Amino acid sequence: MFGGAERLRVESEVSGIGNSGGTDYRLGLRFDRPTTFNEDTDFYLESELEKLDEVAFQSHSFEIETGMKCYASSNREYGLGLGYHFRI
Repeated sequence: MFGGAERLRVESEVSGIGNSGGTDYRLGLRFDRPTTFNEDTDFYLESELEKLDEVAFQSHSFEIETGMKCYASSNREYGLGLGYHFRI
């Protein structure tokens, strides 16, 4: 995207079409940027928006998370992230 091997993943889902409940929707985004702070640290940002329409309930939710992954060696890595989840 910006010339540094970044990745953007977009996922969507529609389900429950024609069921007794209702139609459910989900949209997810994830952005990955390798070697952000140094050559061994990757950055990520992801978000998801969801609407559930069921017989017994309806739910709307939003979540967002950001973090980093550090590669200590070829078989050891560490991750740290912070997220927020909101549901109505």
